[in-house]
Amino acid sequence: MDVQLTVEQNNLITSIAENEGFNEFDITTSSGSSKGDHYMGVITKVSVKNHHRKLELIMKTAPTNTKLRDIIPESVIFENLKEIGYDLWDRKKPMNWDHIVLVLKEYGKLHAVSLAMKEKNPGLYERLTEDMENLYIKMYEGDDETKRKKMEDAKKFVGVGIKALKGHQSAMEALERFSLTAYEYMNKDIAMKEDALVFLHGDCWCNNILFKYEDPTTKTPSKACLIDWQLSWTGSPAMDLAYFLFTCAPKEILADYEKCLRIYHEAACETLTSIGCDPRNFVSF
Repeated sequence: MDVQLTVEQNNLITSIAENEGFNEFDITTSSGSSKGDHYMGVITKVSVKNHHRKLELIMKTAPTNTKLRDIIPESVIFENLKEIGYDLWDRKKPMNWDHIVLVLKEYGKLHAVSLAMKEKNPGLYERLTEDMENLYIKMYEGDDETKRKKMEDAKKFVGVGIKALKGHQSAMEALERFSLTAYEYMNKDIAMKEDALVFLHGDCWCNNILFKYEDPTTKTPSKACLIDWQLSWTGSPAMDLAYFLFTCAPKEILADYEKCLRIYHEAACETLTSIGCDPRNFVSF
């Protein structure tokens, strides 16, 4: 079933098609995700076709929540990587080791590039990051009444997790304790400017990571691609790593977290060296 496009969205897709060399063409749309796949936007598959070729795109549109629409662009359009062998990990299953290794390496590369840019071209780094805002923090800004409501929202979110942990008493109690300070954590702790060391992905759960499968039948990944950068900001690299590992890794991998950190560290060091930086000036293990 076609998804209705706004005039602005149709014009944007038309501009992309023309830039890709299409003259006369048809545009068709359909839903691009299942319920629960994306919480920060609506995903639409877009196909641009003529008699000779086609262009497969993905359009992400801001959600109907007015607060989010104020801080997230209305629509962004990307190449549909699923058409060239990429796919998502099943969000209902803990991620396996082969996939986790690839993601840790990508975060090592990303953070290392940030550090190298700050050393070699600080002016460019400042320009790229000067308008970046921590949207987690911005969503919790406002007057006292707004803050009170947001504190209640935070407790409700934690409450969902508590229900999911039914039967695991110690974990439920830990999450209940966190609910008492969740707002303060969101509004203060992750906003510490002294920890703004690198450019962060910011939204590090499995549905924002695509994996390349050369042979779809084996599901052995060869590459990882980070997507959905709307929540990117500058902060501690630990934020990306903790977010990813605690939302995606099974407990047996978390129990050996130092192995994960070493893989991340090696990728960061290799990237810094390839750019001409001395890793010892930035990261240690």
